[in-house]
Amino acid sequence: MAVVTGKPPSADKNADGLFFELVAGIDITKLPLNAEEGFVLSRMMSRRVSIPDLNRETGISPTMLKTHLESMMKKGAVTLNAAPSAEKAPKRDPYAGIIFSPADMADGRELSEEQKKRILFVEMHLDDWNHYKLLDLRRSASGGDIKAGYFKASKEFHPDTFFRKDIGKYAERVDRIFRAMKAAYDVLSRPVSRSAYDETLVGELSDEELEELSQIADVKKREVERQARLARAESARKASRLRWNPMTKRLAQAREMFRLAEDARKAGRIDEAATHARLACTYDEALKVRAEPILLEADALKTQTMVKRIHAALQYGDKSMEADIKRVAEEAAQIAEGSKRSGLLIEVAAVLLLAKMPQRAFRLATLATELDEKSAPAWKVVAEAAAQEEKWALAARAADRWLALEPQSGPAKAMVKAAKEGRGSGKV
Repeated sequence: MAVVTGKPPSADKNADGLFFELVAGIDITKLPLNAEEGFVLSRMMSRRVSIPDLNRETGISPTMLKTHLESMMKKGAVTLNAAPSAEKAPKRDPYAGIIFSPADMADGRELSEEQKKRILFVEMHLDDWNHYKLLDLRRSASGGDIKAGYFKASKEFHPDTFFRKDIGKYAERVDRIFRAMKAAYDVLSRPVSRSAYDETLVGELSDEELEELSQIADVKKREVERQARLARAESARKASRLRWNPMTKRLAQAREMFRLAEDARKAGRIDEAATHARLACTYDEALKVRAEPILLEADALKTQTMVKRIHAALQYGDKSMEADIKRVAEEAAQIAEGSKRSGLLIEVAAVLLLAKMPQRAFRLATLATELDEKSAPAWKVVAEAAAQEEKWALAARAADRWLALEPQSGPAKAMVKAAKEGRGSGKV
């Protein structure tokens, strides 16, 4: 792996002339500040201060000070002023101070030197970067920005980008990076999980974050003030209502989650709808009946996507992909089996036959016949699966049922004949 040498660049932005001050005319007695935020605010009365100033006067660490200042800026209490830069700072080398292992640089024969450094650099920071940094996004990124950031990251790090290339051990690194980016996108692309994640972010502020905070303090301070007052009043009302009935809050959360699920379903965002529906059921089990159609639709969509992936993989005819094909096929089979939907069972069973998994296909197709005994496609797959396993007695019975439902079917007649010939050869 890569080794970082030397002291990293300072994260103290106040060295460049950035100062914090109280918003003019603000009534701090009406702000929802905690005790430590109030203490920091008391050191800022009638003057502009930097983070080093506050660190010396309060004894609070720079990291925690930045967390408090970010909170107070969002509440409309503090604003940020920056002295204009004399000239644009030169672009910094992202790999400055990093020594890359010769063994790592010698690996990955079909990767360029820049690609190797980029992969090693990103992998090195997987545990340090937050979801926004990982996808190269601002904290204020819109839904469209998040989607574009993920597509850009996918183009660079998706394992398919390096398909059939000799990249050695970099394949494992690329897979780790892409899975981390996919996890980041899954959180940020959903408003509820993104909001919950944003509440956990603490630590250093980047140049972009400082710029965003300045805009928040300047443009939205009055709105933040108003929302804070409304939030406190609503919180007091809720506290009064919930004092004697704690279940009311859970039921309200369940209803809100289910409303989000229905809205997402109407908008065609089925995966998001299923996530909200599952959360709603954790708060109120009575919603399981209403949530079932959403969850079934999400499972069907997921399974259909898997089926398409299996068909595409089978077209390559690459034996190295067999393990992945069987893994995806088994996952699809489990979803179809749990759905108890005849059409989905038949569709997946047919793909399992192509993936050379006849026993699993036989099981799913048999379940489909139990749900609909007059389903010719189900009996067809049962017969073909039994034939693939050379279980001719089973194949014959299934083929007879198939032919009875489709008397004019040439393939059904052929299967009946093949089953009889196979049974006549002495195989059961």
